[in-house]
Amino acid sequence: MQCWVKPPGLDDFCLGLVGMLLVVGFALRQRTATATAALSLLLLLTWFAHLLPLAVAGIFVVVLALCRVNMERRSGVRPALIVHVLGPLVAELPVLALTMAFLVASAASRGAPIYRSSAASLLLGLVDLGRPLVAWTTWEYTGSSVVAVGLVTLAVLNRRSRSRSPERRALGVTGVLLTGWYLASPDRYGPAYGLLNDRLSLFPPLLLVLWCARPAPAHRAERVAVAVLLVGRRPWWGCGPRPRPGIKATLLR
Repeated sequence: MQCWVKPPGLDDFCLGLVGMLLVVGFALRQRTATATAALSLLLLLTWFAHLLPLAVAGIFVVVLALCRVNMERRSGVRPALIVHVLGPLVAELPVLALTMAFLVASAASRGAPIYRSSAASLLLGLVDLGRPLVAWTTWEYTGSSVVAVGLVTLAVLNRRSRSRSPERRALGVTGVLLTGWYLASPDRYGPAYGLLNDRLSLFPPLLLVLWCARPAPAHRAERVAVAVLLVGRRPWWGCGPRPRPGIKATLLR
């Protein structure tokens, strides 16, 4: 039974997030063309869950391949293209074909964008992480702002301490691209495709967390930043009154 407080498709989107993270993790660890079949399987599983995380995963795979080619261009562009681009391209062909077939079949349910948030509200919702993290009460904005401060602090502390690997660069470039997509996208396409801004807002901070990831914080300041992140993500949903319908949209409009 669908809960009235849960948007339709949320379960599928959450499963798609798991698939996207599996694709990102696998792509970061695998550099050989022999991983094409496994990567294609992970992309297919993500396709059956939700198209938006699939698109994010596909964008990251392409950006990562290009970053690796750029890193090895001195050794020869053609061998680098064969090793790093050919495999991911073949892996994405099945989901590209399925997506095109789906879009053609569901063309009748699409339409012109019927709602678009202002650029200021979208930017504010990403800066204080209100869009991706606030769901129920106005008190959650306190927690989301604490998380935003901790995440920015961790990113600044890690800016000079991490190597400029193609994997880290791909995470950063993909995060920038998804931020642009989030700011440019309408919240809804026709009657069937909604909550796009809320769902897209999850990916830039998630990729920033991956960009900052390391086995363990090396400095005291990094430990403090991680502690701030954990404190900010405590369950704030029970700390305040239930908002009236539409309060989140009103506060961010």
